[in-house]
Amino acid sequence: MTHLDDLIKETLVFIAQKGWTLSHDGFFPALVSFLGERLGVEYALVDELLPGQRARTVGLYAAGKLVPDMEYDLKGTPCESVMGKTLCCYPRDIQRLFPEDTLLQQMGAESYLGIPLWDSRGAPVGLIAVMGQKPLENREQAEAILQMVAVRCAHELERKRSEEERRQIQVELLRYQKLESVGRLAGGVAHDMNNVLAAIMGVSSVLQARFATDPEVSRNLDLILNAASRGRSLVKRLTEFSREGLQDARPLDLNGLIRQEADLMRQTTFGRVEITLDLQEPLPAVVGEAASLSNVLMNLCVNAMDAMPEGGRLTFRSRSASPGAVEISVQDTGQGMTPEIRARAMDPFFTTKPPGQGTGLGLSIVFGAVKAHGGAVDLHSEAGLGTTVTLHLPAQADHGPEAPPAAAAQATEPRSLAILLVDDEPLILASASALFSHFGHRVELAENGQAGLDQLRGGLAVDLVILDQNMPGLSGLETLRQIRSSHPELPVIISTGRVEPEVEAVQREGSRVWLLPKPFTARELQAAVHAACP
Repeated sequence: MTHLDDLIKETLVFIAQKGWTLSHDGFFPALVSFLGERLGVEYALVDELLPGQRARTVGLYAAGKLVPDMEYDLKGTPCESVMGKTLCCYPRDIQRLFPEDTLLQQMGAESYLGIPLWDSRGAPVGLIAVMGQKPLENREQAEAILQMVAVRCAHELERKRSEEERRQIQVELLRYQKLESVGRLAGGVAHDMNNVLAAIMGVSSVLQARFATDPEVSRNLDLILNAASRGRSLVKRLTEFSREGLQDARPLDLNGLIRQEADLMRQTTFGRVEITLDLQEPLPAVVGEAASLSNVLMNLCVNAMDAMPEGGRLTFRSRSASPGAVEISVQDTGQGMTPEIRARAMDPFFTTKPPGQGTGLGLSIVFGAVKAHGGAVDLHSEAGLGTTVTLHLPAQADHGPEAPPAAAAQATEPRSLAILLVDDEPLILASASALFSHFGHRVELAENGQAGLDQLRGGLAVDLVILDQNMPGLSGLETLRQIRSSHPELPVIISTGRVEPEVEAVQREGSRVWLLPKPFTARELQAAVHAACP
C-alpha cells in the first residue's frame, strides 16, 4: 500500500469519526489541523464567503497550532483566484505572483493549493486551502485529500449558515414579540396619560383665554401648555414604534423626502458634516405616510449626527430592489457600534446617551414605522467604521408620486352647537365641557356609550356627538354603529389616543365620521368641530 493510499484511508476515517461526531465549530479546527499535519504544510484554512468580496476563516492552522479566526478582503490574494474555479494551485513563487498580499510575505509562504466550496444549490459558500513555506512537491496527493474533504466541508459550512439564519430569525421574532408586548403596555399607559394631558391642556386653554390681559398669569399658562405639549409628544413617540397600520397612506416619492431631509441637514450642520446624495432616478413610488417616513429619516439623521461630533460624511442612497421593493439607506462615518450595542440598538428605551439627552426610542420608532409600511430594517455597524441603516419598503410601481398636499383650511369660529360628549374619564368630561362652553356650545355629558345612546333615544337633539373610542362596555365604534341605526346623518367625532385600523376604516368610508387625536389643543378641537359641522 502506497503512502497516498494510507493517507486516503486516514482521511476517510477522519471524515467518518469527526465529520459526524463534532459540531461545525469543532469540525473546522480539527480539519485544518489534520490537513496541516498530514500534508506537511505550515498553513491550512477553511474560509466562509462574506458579502462584498470578503471572507472569514472558520478554521485556521498556522505553524503547528490553531490560531483565532480572522476576516479579510479577498482582492489581490490567491484565495480570490480560487472562486469560480474547480481548483487553483501555485506550486511555487506565490509571493511574487501576488505582491499585494502582504500577509503572504509575513507568513513566508511559497506554495498554495485551494478548492472552492459549493452549497447544495450550486452557489459558492467558501474555500479550503493549504500553504507551505516550501514548493509543493506532491501536488497529486494534496489535491486528492482536499477533494475528499471538500464535500463534507461544504456541507458543514451550509449547515452553519442555516443555523445562523435560523438564530437570526429567532432574534427577529423575539424583537417583534418584545415590541408588541411593550406596545400593548405603552398603549394602556398612553390612554391614561392622554386623558390627563387633555384635561390639563383643555383647562389651561380656557384659563389662557380668560386671563389673556394678565401677562404673569398668561406666561404661567403658556408654561403649562408647553409642558403638556412636550408630554404629548413623548407619549406619541412611546406608542409610535408599536403601530400596526397607516393613517394617511398615499403614493410617495422617496427621493423627494430624502432631498427635503438633506436640505434640512445642510441648513443645521453649518458645513460640519458633508451631505452626499446617491439617488436612483426614477425610483418606484411607495404607498406610505409622508410625515411618518420623514420622521424615520429625521431619527436616523439625528443618530448619525450624534455619532459624528467632530464632523464627517452623511450619505443618503436609494435603489430599486427585486422583486417589487425599494431600498433607502442612511450611512454615516461616525464612531459606529460595538456588537453588544448593535444587538440592543432597536430595543425600546435603550440608549447610550447621558441621562436627559435621549429616550432610547429613535430606532424603535424607525423599526415600528417601517414595519407598519410592510417593510424591514437592516442595521450594519462596526466600532470605528460608521453605521448604515437600510430600509426595505414595498414598491408601488403602478402609482405616481404623491401630489403636493393641499393647504389646510383655516379653522374658523364655529356656530353655536348642541354637543353630546361621551367619555368614561371624568377629567375629559370636565375639561372638554369647559372648553365647549367657552366656545359658546351647549354640552350634554354621558359617562359611557350606553348612557349616550339612552339620551339620544330619549329624544335628546344634538348637532354633533363626540365619542371616546376606548371605553368599558360599548367602545366608540360599537356606540357609533348603534347611533347610525337611528341617526344615520348625525356627525360623529371619534376621539382616541391611538388610532386603530378599524377606526381608520370607518373614517375612510365617508360615513360622516371624523377623528380627533388625544390629547388635543383648543385649536385642534375647534378645527375638528368646524370640519364636522361647518
